Amino acid sequence: MIAKDTYKTLSQNHLPIWCQDWYLDAVCGDAWDCRAKVKSEQVLAVWVFGYRQRWGLRSINFPTFLKYNGVFFAETLTDAEAESYAMECVKELPRTVRMSIEFIPGIQGRIPGVIELFRKRAFAQKERTTYIWDVRPIHEELIQKMDGNYRRMIAKRREECRLQYEDRMSARELWDFHGEWVGDLREHGVKKGDFLKLVDALYDRDAGEVISLYKGEDRVSSVLLLRDKEVVYYLLSVNNKTFNKLYPSVLMAERVAAYASEKGVQYIDFLGSDIDSISRVWRKLGATKHSYLFMNKSFKLPFN
Repeated sequence: MIAKDTYKTLSQNHLPIWCQDWYLDAVCGDAWDCRAKVKSEQVLAVWVFGYRQRWGLRSINFPTFLKYNGVFFAETLTDAEAESYAMECVKELPRTVRMSIEFIPGIQGRIPGVIELFRKRAFAQKERTTYIWDVRPIHEELIQKMDGNYRRMIAKRREECRLQYEDRMSARELWDFHGEWVGDLREHGVKKGDFLKLVDALYDRDAGEVISLYKGEDRVSSVLLLRDKEVVYYLLSVNNKTFNKLYPSVLMAERVAAYASEKGVQYIDFLGSDIDSISRVWRKLGATKHSYLFMNKSFKLPFN
């Protein structure tokens, strides 16, 4: 079992982007670590976590843009191997006074023994939902599968807004745009400098970008995308409420679907919402509901 320093020397391209060291550096700075099972210098399984240190005590948590965390596997593993390696990782986790985990969708079915271990240790558990849109059909087929009102609205409004692939400097504008229409990201523990570094890292790695819709000179909607091998993730999205009649979420999603096809990506993960007014939009587009597990606990005595 290895930790962060050795892990960073090994190839991680076969693993999901959420557990690759450059992305963890971008969203956590130095405040992350991992426990990884390695064979012949190939990472087979890795448990990643962000952490906070206070009064000499460590709490394991996840920052805003480390949406999925916990354990990840190489695709070649059997379920039995995945379960076994995940359990080894858990046994090597550091002592902590608090632990929060948000598993990637579908992973809990592969590690029932690990989930049961956390349950026995009285972890609070909540099933959360995300919506994933299969964009493999050709674009016009996707539109035909949408809610009828959405199809008519896209046909009517599509020409009113121009799509713009922003440069990395627009991250500053996106920060301000979010503050104006959604709220200050600092309230979610995100520092402006860290947010700008994250966007720079995505551009440097060609792993994401900011896309915006404009009506004339007015910004209608913006989204920060994270792109993995087969999936585009909505890391952050903001709509200008002045233009609600344009259905900016729908117009943007339709454009992102075209973008995903251009990039050879098969799915869009909207990164979840338990708010019905938001999830309803994704359902009407044709996205399907997927569950993922959130678990957490504070300890009177440190875990492990």
